[in-house]
Amino acid sequence: HGQQLRLAGALTGDEPPGRGVHRGADGQQAVALAAAYLLLGLFGREGSRAAAGRMLVSCGSGLALVAVALAALHQNGDRTFLVDGSSAMRSWAIPELARVSYVGKHVTLFGMPLVKATLVASFVGLALVAGVVPLHSWLGPVLASAPPAVSAMLVAGLSRAALLGWLRVDVGVLPESVRWAAPVLGAVACAGALYAALAAMGQRDLLRTVGFGVVASSSLALLGSCSLTPEGVLGFVEGAATSGAAGAVAILALGALHERTGTLVVRELRGLGVEAPVLAASLAVAVLAVGAMPGCATFWGAWLVTLGLVPREPGLALGAAAAAILAASAMASPLLAVVRGRLPERLRGGETLAPFGGHVPELRPAELGAILPLVAVLVLLGFYPAPLLGKAATTVRDYGELVDPEGPTKISSTWPGSEDEERGALYAVVDRRLAVAVVVVGPPEAQPEAQARDRIGE
Repeated sequence: HGQQLRLAGALTGDEPPGRGVHRGADGQQAVALAAAYLLLGLFGREGSRAAAGRMLVSCGSGLALVAVALAALHQNGDRTFLVDGSSAMRSWAIPELARVSYVGKHVTLFGMPLVKATLVASFVGLALVAGVVPLHSWLGPVLASAPPAVSAMLVAGLSRAALLGWLRVDVGVLPESVRWAAPVLGAVACAGALYAALAAMGQRDLLRTVGFGVVASSSLALLGSCSLTPEGVLGFVEGAATSGAAGAVAILALGALHERTGTLVVRELRGLGVEAPVLAASLAVAVLAVGAMPGCATFWGAWLVTLGLVPREPGLALGAAAAAILAASAMASPLLAVVRGRLPERLRGGETLAPFGGHVPELRPAELGAILPLVAVLVLLGFYPAPLLGKAATTVRDYGELVDPEGPTKISSTWPGSEDEERGALYAVVDRRLAVAVVVVGPPEAQPEAQARDRIGE
């Protein structure tokens, strides 16, 4: 699981694209899946073995599809050179595979062109592992029956590493296929985000609410990569990285609350803000971060995804904004009900709180050590996202050039006087401080290039 988190850290560009990361990532995913299966089956609550079996089948099938796609790409690679100068028939290195012109090879897989078949296979496989709608059915039972620490590792490690695979393999190696499939995948991701947000609003259990919130954030991040703009790709990177941390800390805080009260049903919980202020504050930050509320680190991902969709897919931009608003509402409403009011007498006189005099105890030192650092990161990045956005700037630039190459359809960095004169232009600047976008509307004569650059500077 430590390697899983290292792979997830590569989303921000903190790790190099990697040589041989194809086999390494898929192998580490398989090892982590086996470890999660054992932890869930041995230490989970009631129904954990059935949930573990479902997770093993779903994620195992997904990893098998990814392995088939990677093997097909490797098998059809070109001759290359190793670092010592010797020649090799083919390589697993992502930079080498990215230089292969798979479109011109006219090779088929499963009766489809290789570039399309590998994209479909790898996307379905990674979506199964990431728990993206409509392939998320295994995630709910796992979160409901797994120990909090196991659930947190799955959300922060396994699912985020699957999103990393989409960025590194599909966007990095098959950009032409991503452009081909972007409209359909974007529509699926937008519908999935809306569905998950609406489903979260209808839940009575806080853990299930957070689970659907995590699914919505994953779908929303995937939607950003389908925008084919630097803002959207940056939203994907930021959202995938921060939503995993938000989901993990929310699950840990909910696990601490369930240990103390024996329930996570919203209508049975009240007065947490009075009984345990530190626990309530930690839970509030984590749950609101899952909903991408302003002031939390995850908000920047949702905002950038919506912004990146405006030039090419304004309809999907409205859908992304609606999904983000619904998810925030779904997280805030039950949270307010739990924090406000007074603790019900049924809980105060129950067996779980009897050893504590009928009061909800605060977080223990070990729990504080696990939860508070993540809470601090979510808050700090919410008000000052420069460290994360700056770290991802180079990665976003490289992948933005792959999915949005020079040509008549290019959106980013088009200036007045170019071929996109009638529509105006979208100027995207990604620096180490913040992602800034300026939309210029009107005839190009009113916005000469020098003035436009001055506006970006402002």
